[in-house]
Amino acid sequence: MSNKVPRVFISATSRDLASFRKAVSEILVTLNALPVVQDHFGPDYRSVVEMLREKIGQCDAAICLVGRCYGREPHERAPDRPRRSYTQLEYETAVELGKPVFVFVADDDCPLDGPSDEPEELRGLQLEHIKRIAATDRIRMPFHSLSHLTDLVRVMRFDPRSLAEGVTRQLVVLMRAELLDGDRSRRGDEAWVREVVQPFQDLLQEVLKRWGGVLQAETAGEYEANFATADATVNAALALHQGLHGPGWQGPALGLRVGIHVGQIVRFGGADESRELQVGRAMDVCRRLTRMAAAGQTLLTRIAFDVARESVGQAPSAGGDGAVELSWRSHGRYLMSDSDESQEVCEVGGTGQAPLTAPPDSTVARRADSLEESQMQGWRPGLGQEIPRRPGWIIERKLGEGGFGEVWVARHEKTREPRVFKFCFDPARLSSFKRELTLFRLLRSALGHREDIARLLEVELDEAPFYLES
Repeated sequence: MSNKVPRVFISATSRDLASFRKAVSEILVTLNALPVVQDHFGPDYRSVVEMLREKIGQCDAAICLVGRCYGREPHERAPDRPRRSYTQLEYETAVELGKPVFVFVADDDCPLDGPSDEPEELRGLQLEHIKRIAATDRIRMPFHSLSHLTDLVRVMRFDPRSLAEGVTRQLVVLMRAELLDGDRSRRGDEAWVREVVQPFQDLLQEVLKRWGGVLQAETAGEYEANFATADATVNAALALHQGLHGPGWQGPALGLRVGIHVGQIVRFGGADESRELQVGRAMDVCRRLTRMAAAGQTLLTRIAFDVARESVGQAPSAGGDGAVELSWRSHGRYLMSDSDESQEVCEVGGTGQAPLTAPPDSTVARRADSLEESQMQGWRPGLGQEIPRRPGWIIERKLGEGGFGEVWVARHEKTREPRVFKFCFDPARLSSFKRELTLFRLLRSALGHREDIARLLEVELDEAPFYLES
């Protein structure tokens, strides 16, 4: 192995991230890497770019710490060049030179060195910079504190082997669980840790072991884990809710809220020494989703929801002597506080146990759907579900999706007769759904009974869920 000491360029605005840059520099030294920073800049855009190209060109990688401040910028700039701060130029120069660039983005809850009280114009320019980074496939990792950031850098190490072998990426399903205990202040921190946190951590470890989850981060009462599949994640969330109410739970009565989302991880090092880190803003979305939830509630984004309801049919009972029927709900689209794009928020929970109610508007997120879309919310088909207003007809499996919606097979629990139900949950597709009904009727009228044309048995277009039964 080469004895070369890797040089790592560190970019950060001094106003809000000076202590973070200093801490990262100190960590790199302990990892036998040489930190490189640029504190002094000239006034001219061209001289700055040339200086950065020379300095960054001598480095093996770059770390870009991104906060909410725009920072200083060159005073002299050609008319055809866009406005960029010094730190933004550092990022763009490292990318242009083809260096491995690792971006760490401070989340909204991270306490920074200084306030982001710059003029609105500069805050807008910084937000645009963050959006440009998010639009690329650049590795970026959120951090919520100084210690969290240094922990992330320690995992990456930036040793020659890691830089040579690069990273691999993988999609995972994220779960965030937060304990809600209104009596925490009355108990005191010591009793709370002993009576609440430690018993819950024991329960969590059992659940993670059973469903193949990997704990990624934890603070007292807040836990983040990754799973390989959506069904394992949902089963783990349901097991946590049930475990808090089962005979095995020795602690006080607690509330638990859970968020589930799909995201990406990166792995550093070879197969014999793999180290994982969460990337992108997926965990930020998962965190906000969790904070939208009430006690006893599990909220999911659409992808995880759709995959899980095809294979998860029941939740284990708290007593372990039976199973709890599940309900799947869509609560419509919500606009997260830090995003211009809305997310469809869904829920899964035990019938009669989970809230199964739409989250109210809050500082975390607010409704983004129209009145017409809100009328399409509510029940969704899932394995083992009984179809509303169709007693005895139980969903058995999903056949697929079409231009109108979803197609599921249901079987009557007594006669065992199978039928196909075509459900529509999109108001934009309801007109196509009605046209298909008209086509069914025209074919039947013109051709009579034929074995190659499905028989239309029931139609529901007056009250959701809308379906054609054949």
